[in-house]
Amino acid sequence: MLLRSRILFKFGEAVAEFLDLLLGVALPAAQALSARCHLTLLGRNPSKLKLARELGIAVAIAGKFQGTGFDVVVDATGNRAGFKGALDHVRPRGIVVLKTTVPSEIPIHVSQLVINELTLVGSRCGLYGPAIEALCDGSIRVESLVSARYKLADFEAAFAKSLESNTIKVLLYPNGMP
Repeated sequence: MLLRSRILFKFGEAVAEFLDLLLGVALPAAQALSARCHLTLLGRNPSKLKLARELGIAVAIAGKFQGTGFDVVVDATGNRAGFKGALDHVRPRGIVVLKTTVPSEIPIHVSQLVINELTLVGSRCGLYGPAIEALCDGSIRVESLVSARYKLADFEAAFAKSLESNTIKVLLYPNGMP
């Protein structure tokens, strides 16, 4: 959804998104995107993928998925393997979108980009207006992304919960629970 500021997704396009750590941020955008495209989310955490599946999004385990030929592949993993996975799954003349920052160099064979005539797009941020509208009108369901709620006084337990691998979002309430 936020990517549309740089890329126009076409109705019916096959789109794959590699993600793991950013799932809590990417899922709402992916959910909105899936209404327009044939979206598959590829990740490593089965419980987070289960949540995406429950929201009606096709999912697969990254590294085990054998599909290729996606029109657009988005790398939002935060790791070096995501970019390689994106290149392996995009069709010739397809688009690879990097929504990730990796603190080290990523070795690539640029010949793969040239031979397959790929378009590479870096996209750190996008248009927030459409995302905020979708949140306001209820077309993005975010309640299922909340893993736990805590009073601010219980911040230590909240931070411990946020470090668990299956946790997506933890909410803190400064004035007690709503």
